[in-house]
Amino acid sequence: MRILLPMTAALVPLALFPSHSFYFDITPKIVILLLLTAAALIAWDGSFMRGPISALFAIQIVWLAVTTALSRNPALSLNGGNWRRLGLITYGAVLVYGILVTRDVAGDANRVVHYLRATSIASIPIGLYGIVQYFGFDPLLNAVEYHAGQGIFTIVRPPSTLGHASYFATYLVYVVFLGLALFCTDRLRAWRVIGAAAAMVGAAAMILSGTRGALVGLIAGSILLFARWPARRQRRYVVASTGLAVALALFCISPAGAGLRSRIHWSLEEPVGGARPQLWRDTLAMSSKKLLAGYGPETFIAQFPHFQSVALARAFPDFEHESPHNAFLDALVSQGIPGLVVLLATAGFTLWAGFQAVGALPILLSAALVGGVVAQMFTSFTMPTALFFYLTIALMAGVSGQSSLTRARRMWRVPACAAAVLLAVWAARLGVCDYQLARLRQALAQDNFPAAVATYEKARVWYPAGSSADLYFSRELANLFRRTRDARLKLQIWTPAFQAAARAAGTSENPSGAFYNLAIFFATQNDAPDVERSLRTAIAWAPRWFKPHWALSQLLEREGFLPEAREEAERAREMSGKQGIE
Repeated sequence: MRILLPMTAALVPLALFPSHSFYFDITPKIVILLLLTAAALIAWDGSFMRGPISALFAIQIVWLAVTTALSRNPALSLNGGNWRRLGLITYGAVLVYGILVTRDVAGDANRVVHYLRATSIASIPIGLYGIVQYFGFDPLLNAVEYHAGQGIFTIVRPPSTLGHASYFATYLVYVVFLGLALFCTDRLRAWRVIGAAAAMVGAAAMILSGTRGALVGLIAGSILLFARWPARRQRRYVVASTGLAVALALFCISPAGAGLRSRIHWSLEEPVGGARPQLWRDTLAMSSKKLLAGYGPETFIAQFPHFQSVALARAFPDFEHESPHNAFLDALVSQGIPGLVVLLATAGFTLWAGFQAVGALPILLSAALVGGVVAQMFTSFTMPTALFFYLTIALMAGVSGQSSLTRARRMWRVPACAAAVLLAVWAARLGVCDYQLARLRQALAQDNFPAAVATYEKARVWYPAGSSADLYFSRELANLFRRTRDARLKLQIWTPAFQAAARAAGTSENPSGAFYNLAIFFATQNDAPDVERSLRTAIAWAPRWFKPHWALSQLLEREGFLPEAREEAERAREMSGKQGIE
């Protein structure tokens, strides 16, 4: 277990298999977490840390289970949606991992250094990958996907191995302070050098990512670190910070800093953070309707459109909000007030314990947690960022002296082994499904229709309940239908494409998009009643989305219902912010 737990912290953020995994930036990470946590549970001796932090971890697991059972979509809350797969099973595994780490470091606080070493040595290639992405070299991913804008205002938001620049930068907030902790506490010079390199590479990569929330988090953690740092060392801290600021300024005015200058220009044009303020207001309004238990984990994509305001719809008329972009609002809307309170209590007690402890390590871990909390106010948890949030808390439990280790009890190993089997089976199922979907993508890229259908049927056998790839599959087959000139192949494509579209209406985590897609399929058959029925259902799921309103207005106009058509067209214009819609 003492090898498996630090290894998890190193391998999870590193994992990236774009050629062999469909959701390549998240599924491999989850599979590694589940398998290594399962192995650690089997190796566990039955002892645990007695104290508030472990208790708060356990309470979160229990409340997650309760909110999953009460969810608007229990299967989706159990398994998680496609975009991050952070349902009860994965989130629960993160919390179990945190409990195991608290037990590990409670037995020997010196064990903390092994986690610092693992995270630091893994973060260096991750950070360097993000840096070379900024400079235009990427052997694994399509660089077009993380570039935006045109000409001199083109910005680059390198995601490295974390899937998106925001999640990458949030991870780096923890890395910078954990690297500094290794630099300040390790006895071996080689590891101190690695810690310093991790901190410097992490800070540079974070700045190049152009993520404002993470930068604010880094500044917040740095302020706490400076305030608590011994007076005799504060001068060095000021000198180092000044040197970093000067280097950043010189880089920004250099030719290589063009992408960063463009990002600064974009940030100045939307100083309040784009959709976030209105999204947060709408999320609070949504949360007020279910304060006790929330809507259930991972249900935001389906439930939020009911509460989206016209102002947000007009500002971002064709945008799918997958989360509140705030980890604490995410807890409130998915788990209700109890979920938010427990999350805040976990972070708050850990910071209090860190302030009570003496030494460089508690100070640096407190700075990492403060930085992470601030950064997570601008983005929701993904599995890797949640893992490092709880890892930092667990490490603090080991160095704060607030808890003690209980004696081993064999009786606890029985449920632990059962949980390990569950996690291992789930990891295998998720991994096989994701591999089959990757093969499906390759078959579609080659216009190999028979292989695509056969591969997708294999993937469906393994796909977890609550969400599906039916919407993706139907759309890709529709694209293949439009590309091919073979009339016989068109006939073969139509049936599985239509079947997938029909299934998506009941399996997709995005029901409004699924019903709108189904309406398009019905339209190709001139089935006006089913087109109207599908469009009205899409509107029922997403009342502020302009597209189904506009399509319905066109249908009603053709059917001769002119007053209703004008009414729907006016709604579409109001919600899109456009006088004429193409």
